[in-house]
Amino acid sequence: MTPMFLFSLPRSGSTLLQSILSRHDEITTSAEPWILLPLLSARKNNHLVADHDQSVLVDALNDFCAALPNGDADYAQAVRDFALGLYGKIGDTRYFLDKTPRYSLIALEIIETFPDAKFVFLWRNPLAIMVSMIETWGQGRWNLFRYYADLFKGLQLLLQARRALGDRAIDIRFEDLLTGPEPQLARVSDYLGLEIAVDDLGQENKVLSQARLGDPGFGEKFHGLSVWPVDAWQSSVNNPLRRVWMRRYLRQLGNENLKIMGYNLDVLLADLDQTKGGCKHLFSDAALMVYGWVFRWLNLPGLRKKAMGGRPVLVQK
Repeated sequence: MTPMFLFSLPRSGSTLLQSILSRHDEITTSAEPWILLPLLSARKNNHLVADHDQSVLVDALNDFCAALPNGDADYAQAVRDFALGLYGKIGDTRYFLDKTPRYSLIALEIIETFPDAKFVFLWRNPLAIMVSMIETWGQGRWNLFRYYADLFKGLQLLLQARRALGDRAIDIRFEDLLTGPEPQLARVSDYLGLEIAVDDLGQENKVLSQARLGDPGFGEKFHGLSVWPVDAWQSSVNNPLRRVWMRRYLRQLGNENLKIMGYNLDVLLADLDQTKGGCKHLFSDAALMVYGWVFRWLNLPGLRKKAMGGRPVLVQK
């Protein structure tokens, strides 16, 4: 079995592409495995919030790996064997598709651990991603401070991984998948050596639709792809604070990075300028942006979890 990793940020349409690909008899998947995140994050300092001291854990694991006959290679082989063993128990097929959006944080480690894997990068207009986070997880209220790990660190690490892979990976834009699926799926078919049926577009996958993780509205939202507008994000950029914040984000991301993703900075800035004016959520956005600054710099999720004695989390939904 060969692992196939679908790399993307959350809210990029990965559940849709996963559903299409998993309908092939030679591709097995599960909603979001997450199994590699703790294994490949364990040796990274300042990456996890935990009751133990992460820096001590890193030192201990590094000392242990140094004592192995082949050092880090033995650890990587053990992680690879562990993952492939579990993937194989899901189904005996040619490929196992692991779609875990927060693998963006360990994308470089994954491509080093699985040199023979297949890698598909799914990109989406970052403005649409941000709006989807606000609408889906914030009920229309500003909440992007909760997803800095995705929008900043995760995206930068994905871009580094994409540069490192070169011709070993392929790219799909979510917008192209919606508006012209045939050529996009033909490219995936050539890359995998399989025939991916266009007829599977928009059909609900029961395994994914019944899972706790993934797109909560997948079944209804993508039932008819041709009617799903790619510019639906514009109506939610409904006050000047959001426009200023998003414009700054795009400029910080930069045109070179956007080109890798298949977008153009000037075009996205022009699209942002075309959004309608208004002051909807203006005051609540201002208050939540201030709260978000405190939230990030004081690490409120970690402090709250430790105070309650609960298990810490990497990123909240």
